[in-house]
Amino acid sequence: MSYEEIKDLEGIVLSHHNTKDVELKEDMNLIEDLGYDSVSVMGVIGAIEERFDIEFEFEDLNEDFLVYGNLLKIVNSKLSDNK
Repeated sequence: MSYEEIKDLEGIVLSHHNTKDVELKEDMNLIEDLGYDSVSVMGVIGAIEERFDIEFEFEDLNEDFLVYGNLLKIVNSKLSDNK
């Protein structure tokens, strides 16, 4: 992923968070650390799919997906598969 793509992903994740003064860390969990609910998580998924023109499979959406660093890896893998 390019720096711009990483910043876009970060922006998408943070746009669904109530506080703008959060610095995302790779070990942050969207639910436990950021307080997302299932609707917010689905919003993040939809926004990521739209921005990066990718689709998440059901098996992608497990508990690992909720950790920001893992989300980065999953999106990066999907982008690599599309090239």
